[in-house]
Amino acid sequence: MKAVAALAALLALAAWPSRAAVNIGDLDLTCRLHHRVSAELNALTKTPQFLQDYVASSIGPMAERGEAFNETDVHLQGLPNARFVRAGRAGNEWYLWYERGGFVYTKHVVVFRLGIELSVVADRTYVAEDPCALTDGLLDSEP
Repeated sequence: MKAVAALAALLALAAWPSRAAVNIGDLDLTCRLHHRVSAELNALTKTPQFLQDYVASSIGPMAERGEAFNETDVHLQGLPNARFVRAGRAGNEWYLWYERGGFVYTKHVVVFRLGIELSVVADRTYVAEDPCALTDGLLDSEP
């Protein structure tokens, strides 16, 4: 009987739409950076290879925006623990926004500086802050 109840709970959880699949957060998708953005990308597959390499080596498998991922500590096999939100380029700097699931659901802004080599300038977690204002502040920071 316990096994049946556990299976029913698991199936209900799997059928429940991902919170972020329904609405990542309007501000995450609609806010505008004050910096002049020369490229804004809505899919990880559209980002330059160096960003995809960073994701693969430092974050791990990442779902595209709107795709299912493990957003809680209840892990469904075959789903990544992170999901792409937004990326872009402002001058010699790139930014990447993503969500990470787990015991605590978090959102991240990573800012990269592209020189001779790619360097991570900042990696910040945010919850309810305006991600554009946060990204603008990180882009303004000195190396």
